[in-house]
Amino acid sequence: MEWKIQLKTKGLNQWILEAEQNLTEVRDLLDILETQEAQLGNVWKSSTMELWEKEFHLLLIKIRRRLKEMQKLILCLQEAACALAQAEKEMEHSIKGI
Repeated sequence: MEWKIQLKTKGLNQWILEAEQNLTEVRDLLDILETQEAQLGNVWKSSTMELWEKEFHLLLIKIRRRLKEMQKLILCLQEAACALAQAEKEMEHSIKGI
């Protein structure tokens, strides 16, 4: 009987790293967007701007909330990846003993 085992932890860990980097990039871009919005407020003063600004801030709050939720999910996934890595190590050790 031939055994084939594919270890997936390395790929999963790489994906997690990339996802965390992407979330950081999004947060950085949101910070830049907020700064630009503040500068726009200095130039464009009107009731339309106030309405736009209110909607803008509501959307930012929603986006930041979603980013936090995604970060929590990534942390849970990271914990699962650690458990998977441990299981893979145990399997490799068991196979070497066969």
